[in-house]
This record gives sequence, structure tokens and C-alpha cells, in this order.
Amino acid sequence: MDETIREASLGDFPDIEGLLKEQHLPEKWTKEHWESLIDREDYGLFVAEIDNEIVGFAAAKVTGFPETLSTGMLKKPLASITHVVVQKGHKDVHPELIQRCLLWARKMGADDFRFPF
Repeated sequence: MDETIREASLGDFPDIEGLLKEQHLPEKWTKEHWESLIDREDYGLFVAEIDNEIVGFAAAKVTGFPETLSTGMLKKPLASITHVVVQKGHKDVHPELIQRCLLWARKMGADDFRFPF
């Protein structure tokens, strides 16, 4: 079994839409919404693939940018993992998707993380 966690692409949307429907989530993502997030620097979108089939995705967002406060302290960005959706039977990729989001957020300068789910 070949498992990969990678950055999402525009062409992944049909599979992501299928995952959302399969999980009966109330949230509806449109292709336009997906396209608007793919190229944004403040969003990280990742997919989990097993044998070239997308079985999960995760989305993370970074808010704020590093800045030096008047006190001399450095204020760092805040990262939020906004979505983690995994196909039934593949829950083992859930922690790997979260880990990939955290690595991306650290690369973006964040050191404070929120998990709103």
C-alpha cells in the first residue's frame, strides 16, 4: 500500500467534494472556493492518497504576520487547522494530515496553533 501526504492541487476538487458528501458534512465547498484557496499563501491544503486514491484532506490557515511589538517582543502568526476529512476505513491518515498542517504552519512562522474541531 503506497501512502502519500501532499499539497492539494486544482484537479483534486472532485475527490474532495466526494469526501465531503460521503461524510454528510453540512458544509458545501464549491469549485470556485477551492480554486480561490489553492494559490493563497495563508492557506495550506493537503491530501492523503493511498494507491493514488485521495482518501482524506486537511486545510490550515495562518493569520497575522511576524511583527516586533513596542515591547521588543516578536509577535508570531497564529495557525488554525480548519478541516480534516478522512474517508471511512482510512482514519490512520488523520494524524498524518494534522502533522503535515503543523509542519506547514511552522514553516509559515506560526508557533501558536488552534484546533477548532
